[in-house]
Amino acid sequence: MKAREIVTSAQILRLEDDGIIRATAFPVHMSLTFAQEVVRPTIELADGTPRPVLVDIRAQKSVDRVAREHFAGAEAAKGHCALALLVDSRVSKATLKDGIAYAEGRHGRRAAPRAR
Repeated sequence: MKAREIVTSAQILRLEDDGIIRATAFPVHMSLTFAQEVVRPTIELADGTPRPVLVDIRAQKSVDRVAREHFAGAEAAKGHCALALLVDSRVSKATLKDGIAYAEGRHGRRAAPRAR
């Protein structure tokens, strides 16, 4: 398989020979518009087969709540079967935590609330 690459305003995405989509975020504030712009080529690169995706968000400045919700939604799931994020800053770690909490709650895997 020949590697394919798509560049958007927010990320560069590349389908590698090993079948993994690798994305690198640009230093942007990830809005819903940027999120939609990133999801479309992810689905295109997946070509009908959801693939593992590795996203380096170390340069990303922030992410809006609606963008996180879009990334955790059904449309985005058409392009990936697994997702890993590379993080290094407090902002990206907070993004990661929020995204995990949202996805777990959306898919019913959130831990039961503590009894008081």
